[in-house]
Amino acid sequence: MKCIGLIGGLSWHSTALYYQHINEMTAIELGGVHCARMHLASLNFSPIAELMKSQSWQELAPLIIEAAKQVELAGADGIIIANNTLHQILPDVEKALSIPCISIVDALGIELSTLGISQIGLLGTASTMNLSFYKQRLLQRYGIKVEIPSAEKCEQLNDVIFSELCFGKVTNNAKTLALSILDELSSKGVGSIALACTELPLLYNHDMSQNVTFFDTNQLHCQHAVTWALSKN
Repeated sequence: MKCIGLIGGLSWHSTALYYQHINEMTAIELGGVHCARMHLASLNFSPIAELMKSQSWQELAPLIIEAAKQVELAGADGIIIANNTLHQILPDVEKALSIPCISIVDALGIELSTLGISQIGLLGTASTMNLSFYKQRLLQRYGIKVEIPSAEKCEQLNDVIFSELCFGKVTNNAKTLALSILDELSSKGVGSIALACTELPLLYNHDMSQNVTFFDTNQLHCQHAVTWALSKN
């Protein structure tokens, strides 16, 4: 079994879910009391969140690279970053390491390709939706086209994530926004939605619309990491 280097604290809530999911998935695969081999670097999310909001990627990259090098030196065989938006700097992290980085975008792309899905609606922070790292990788590697909400709704969803969902709150206004976003994407022919933010499953669930299939990118990332860790190559 390979050792997973987990870059966490981004936020700690998502890190806890990653740790839980990876160990549960490992136990399902191996049975008994098996659990995953992991090294964790847990960062203080507050200053990182501020840099993410201002899209200060050049300042962010060294912080994530330093944490990745720590878990590499500790004996990790590969790295996963427990945050969607920070995959914007994944190429910089990959260049700084001698071990592989396991991409959340690839985890989604592999799942969608297996299911024969060629179009996906992407929901997350404004950076995740508007920057190209998801769109380009999905299109170039997997031939999957990405649709996002209007600029206004992207900003509204971003505000809901940081002002409500990060604190575990789901207001009626947030639910109304969520449904309007589904209607907008549905009008573009989108029947599958990627929830590319740990907090979004609080807002979106399968009961919300029977005509939409939701994909939790964090869970897919965990499964992809476990599959990699248990593979022989």
